[in-house]
Amino acid sequence: MKTEDGRQIMMIIGDGSVYEEALDLRDQPQQDLTIEELQLAKKNLVNRASQCHIKPDTFETVTVYFGNARLLNESPSGIPFTARQYADKYKTVDIWVDTRSPIIEETIEWLKSRIGADNLQEGRRALVFDTTNKEYFKNFSKMMKDYGVFVYDPFDQDIPQGLPVIVYEEQSAYTIQKADDMVNNHQVERENVATLTDTIFAYEDSLKRGIKSICSAKIYRDVIYQIRDALISGVSAEKIQADLDNRWNSPGLSTPTYEVT
Repeated sequence: MKTEDGRQIMMIIGDGSVYEEALDLRDQPQQDLTIEELQLAKKNLVNRASQCHIKPDTFETVTVYFGNARLLNESPSGIPFTARQYADKYKTVDIWVDTRSPIIEETIEWLKSRIGADNLQEGRRALVFDTTNKEYFKNFSKMMKDYGVFVYDPFDQDIPQGLPVIVYEEQSAYTIQKADDMVNNHQVERENVATLTDTIFAYEDSLKRGIKSICSAKIYRDVIYQIRDALISGVSAEKIQADLDNRWNSPGLSTPTYEVT
């Protein structure tokens, strides 16, 4: 693509999110694409461009990686580090998009719309996370705690009336059907429930039923467009990364961390 100041950029996007999961909440997720695989792909694409008589010095490459920034590893001596810290140290990608952060951002915005921003700021921050997956519930609760939001199990006996409900099962079809059944059985108001989905098809299906959908495919697509537009307008990859980090570290509540505890 061509920038407004005349430079040519090859934007290479690597999707390390977990297949068929709207939000990566497993303890040991199987990423679809590793950073190492993205680096090899970049090399192959640049070589392919050369074979097509496009000289490497006539364009810039910007690699964008979608992955869980909080994945934890250890150095040979046992020093813990996150996937994002590794990428920053070795400059393996130009822009890292943490796959959890934009999903949580939209979740928080929806929560504000349901209980009011004032209630969030005054500490009345809670929702029900309806799932049958123990890993999902444990890790979602941990993430939301970073933002000062308490998460109720749907089987808790002391759930306050009228709390927003987020439904998330291992397949989007099950998620949507469960949410729809809950509404039809008068367990929750339609405007007070949201689904976590992973495809545009599921997103549209949820909306057709009148149920809010927090869809990873749509959110990631929008982030790609934002990055593309920023690059075209001349914003550097470093500035884009800094802006994304600032945006997702301050979504209107307390500041989360990239560290895994």
